[in-house]
Amino acid sequence: VQSRIHAEIDRTVGRNRQPAWKDRFEMPFTTASMWEILRWRTEGSLGMPRGVKEDIILGGFIIPKGTVVLPNSRGIKRSPELWKRPDDFDPTRFLTPDGAALIKKPEYHLPFSVGKQTISLRSILRLVWRYMHLINGHTFRQMT
Repeated sequence: VQSRIHAEIDRTVGRNRQPAWKDRFEMPFTTASMWEILRWRTEGSLGMPRGVKEDIILGGFIIPKGTVVLPNSRGIKRSPELWKRPDDFDPTRFLTPDGAALIKKPEYHLPFSVGKQTISLRSILRLVWRYMHLINGHTFRQMT
């Protein structure tokens, strides 16, 4: 995975400039890997508390407007009903079959929760792209 990401970054950005936000369109495997990291390893098991905006029926139960709910983020990110082999790290789950492009992000992939308090993936990725030049040429190894 690391060597494929590194090759994609080298091919798209090169070594003579900093990455730009637009570069992400040319690096589907790198983006898919970031999405997979956010799905595969999650902080905490519950999302941010949310207030229900209107009465809803969920699983035959009425959840009244104003009820505070806590989404089970880990359950969603590791559900075998939503993800094929959910415990495996597999960035290709977010790519087209030929691996050339990203699929539309599944609506149940919510790495930063939902609603007005959501952290923008765009802002996180901008930081990653901005500092990517710091790791250009660097390899990472698994700690034992």
